[in-house]
Amino acid sequence: MNPYDLANQLADALSMHPDIQRLKQLKMRIRNQQAAKEMMDDFFEKQKNSAIY
Repeated sequence: MNPYDLANQLADALSMHPDIQRLKQLKMRIRNQQAAKEMMDDFFEKQKNSAIY
């Protein structure tokens, strides 16, 4: 089987996993709450700026 087909199958399987579905739901809830969104944006910005390359 083509490795790309296997990679797509894996991606599909992962996207349907209950943990990933829950994470997507929580992400949408955060995006719909302005204060929570600002906190998450701030967190990710700080995380990005402190990354060591």
